[in-house]
Amino acid sequence: TTSHAQRLWNLVPAATQAMVELGPDLLGTFLRTRALAERAAAFGSEGALWGPRLNGLRKEREESQLVSIRNTLFDQVGRVLTGISKDRPLLLVLEDLQWADAGSLDLLFHLGRQLDGTNILLLGLYRPSEVAVGRDGERHPLAKVLNEFRTAYGDFSVSLDSEDDRDFFEAIIDSEPNALDEEFRDTLFEKTRGHALFTVEFLRTMQDEGSLKPGRTGRWIPAPNLNWDLLPARIEAVIQERTGRLPDPLREILKVACVEGPEFTLEVIAEVLKMPPMDLIPLVGSELEKRHRLVSLGGMERVGEHRLYVFRFGHILFQEFLYRGLDEAERAYLHERVGRAVEDLYGNEAEKDLDLARHFRKAGLLLEAARWLVVAAERARGRAAYHEAIELFRQAQGLLGPLPESADRDGLELEVLSKRLPISWSLGVFGEENEKDLVSLKQLAERFGDQDSLFWAHFCEMCKHCL
Repeated sequence: TTSHAQRLWNLVPAATQAMVELGPDLLGTFLRTRALAERAAAFGSEGALWGPRLNGLRKEREESQLVSIRNTLFDQVGRVLTGISKDRPLLLVLEDLQWADAGSLDLLFHLGRQLDGTNILLLGLYRPSEVAVGRDGERHPLAKVLNEFRTAYGDFSVSLDSEDDRDFFEAIIDSEPNALDEEFRDTLFEKTRGHALFTVEFLRTMQDEGSLKPGRTGRWIPAPNLNWDLLPARIEAVIQERTGRLPDPLREILKVACVEGPEFTLEVIAEVLKMPPMDLIPLVGSELEKRHRLVSLGGMERVGEHRLYVFRFGHILFQEFLYRGLDEAERAYLHERVGRAVEDLYGNEAEKDLDLARHFRKAGLLLEAARWLVVAAERARGRAAYHEAIELFRQAQGLLGPLPESADRDGLELEVLSKRLPISWSLGVFGEENEKDLVSLKQLAERFGDQDSLFWAHFCEMCKHCL
């Protein structure tokens, strides 16, 4: 902004004087002397004391090829910064330290020691995940600097990678005037989990693409075409960078995991990949969790004789990104394999009905998907969630519609109708849709010789006029 630029411009005299008096070897090395002299000349009498000295140093640099050794330069950088900070506090912000070269990190280490006790705050930003994976097959040079600082100053880090901090999330949204309601905030929080970068990038992308627009008072409001399916380019780039460098075995694990969902089971992955679970534990626990920080252990559960370890993606957007990267055929194949594995491991002993229905539906196995929807509907009816049961029965019937007639298909439709229609009648929601289904129920019951279903068909037909 204009005010920030003015403050920086007003700092030129003090910064130039500190450079001339305390860091002359930096001129022509880190800073173009001619450009600095031109800016200093604009201050007239303020530069009377150090102007001639600056011009003299410029000429010396033009005539000399002498280069100071590194430590001398580092010392002068520290002295210049200390000189600037004598009259006012100084904040130094260093971004993306994970990309800094070894020389720059040596300077950072030197400043960290030299500036101790001064009126200077040195703030460095970096991605821990990038540092954790190392550089060129070796330990990341920033790791050593960070460990040295921790030894000298204790725990000085502040994580901006944490999630579920609703207060911080709300502060980010309200950093600009807006009229965004609770429904919008809840949905955005569900997408980003309060992650600072993801929240900022979602808001920025929504503004750029028109999903958010200025209202009549100038405050941001949701547009009618609000799009929640977008994945901001910068977030996509971050995820691509995090996952693209993984070895093939780890990528294969994540490929299967993203199909199972935001939470996945180590034993399911092992069955799909045809690996012993013990061989998978170090890859998921040591590599993906501890080193790359892409997943975390959610807990252990027992299902029958099985001991199952459940992990979750570090962020749901990673799971969504990886899932979008699969082509249609690969998705269908993996959904079937994952569905079979979940079916074998969990069976009816855990409420995986809807998950199994989703996997088989995505795999194109509609009859099996419908069967699991019926199981889910029965569970809902058992806990007196009758409206939920009706909806699940309807979904199962909808999956059966496109399928050709067969004993299995028609038998399942008979089961769906004979269970759904009595519930609809008891709740008083027997409409025109149920009239057609009642005819189908009678026909199917007569064809299969199912006397119980035929009874319910006649019972509902007699009682429908009582509603």
